[in-house]
Amino acid sequence: MNSAGQCFTVLEGRGEYSDETTGLAFSPEGFHIYFAFQDEGVLFDVTRIDGLPFHAQTLDIKYHNVLARRLNGWRST
Repeated sequence: MNSAGQCFTVLEGRGEYSDETTGLAFSPEGFHIYFAFQDEGVLFDVTRIDGLPFHAQTLDIKYHNVLARRLNGWRST
C-alpha cells in the first residue's frame, strides 16, 4: 500500500501454486524476499539475479508470463 492508500499486488500464485500467499517478508539487508503458499506449505526465498538488494523508494516491475518462459526453456534455480 502506498501513502495514498492504493493497494498493489506484489505476487500471486497461478497454476501449481494458486492458493493464498502468506508471510511476505524481506531479509534485514534487503537481499531476500520470503513468502509462502499457505495450503501447499511451500516457502520461497527470492533473490535478484544482479545481486542487488530489493530496498528502494520504488520498485519497477514488469509482468512476465512464467509459463511462456518455461516453454521456451527458462527454468528458475
